[in-house]
Amino acid sequence: MKPNGLIDCATCDTSQPHKLMQAGHFMSRRYMPTRYHTSNVLPQCRACNMFAQGRQWLFGRKLDEMFGRGTAKRMYELSRSGKTVTETELNQMLDEYRKKNRAPG
Repeated sequence: MKPNGLIDCATCDTSQPHKLMQAGHFMSRRYMPTRYHTSNVLPQCRACNMFAQGRQWLFGRKLDEMFGRGTAKRMYELSRSGKTVTETELNQMLDEYRKKNRAPG
């Protein structure tokens, strides 16, 4: 988040308040192995996420830029792996996110 409270869209030059941004997924949410993977989700404006079908190619480039070369390929491969996410794993992720978002003190 920028000092002015705006967030950049991962696939265009738009900056908007966080409440107007959406959770864009590189690999569709229908692929359970990557649905909740933190390297598969970035902020996107509504125009990119909904009306431009997520701009997947640009999204993949951004993933590689942020998380290292080959990240988009790994997300693609993982999405097709057939790996299942257990309820225990989902609960562990939820606990981790809750800890990260807890206010200090």
